[in-house]
Amino acid sequence: MMTPDRADLPPSPDDLRSVADPRPTTLATESTHWVHVCQGKSCRKLGAAQVLAAFQAQPHCPVPIVPGSCLGQCGNGPMVVVLPEKTWYCRVSPAEVPAIVDRHLHQGQPIPAMLYPKFHPPCPH
Repeated sequence: MMTPDRADLPPSPDDLRSVADPRPTTLATESTHWVHVCQGKSCRKLGAAQVLAAFQAQPHCPVPIVPGSCLGQCGNGPMVVVLPEKTWYCRVSPAEVPAIVDRHLHQGQPIPAMLYPKFHPPCPH
């Protein structure tokens, strides 16, 4: 019997330990959200350092931006996860960062066209 490849399975809670709240407990913040920008080898080859820089350059980003370890979705990056609700964005470009900040982080509206379909399948109409 074949076992599924680990990359084909959704992440378990243990897989997301690396995206646990990295903020120090003494950090005073009104935000309960944060953004994990994968900085794993594959995502970095696909431009994750530039995506991280684009988030960090946003003048009015309301949440902490955290460079993080590999999210295990190699080849689909750069990967960005908004936490704690675990909204996954794939193949994020630096040019798309302002839309994520404005629509998702400020307005609370994830951007359906940018969501990672593996974890956020499109809704049938």
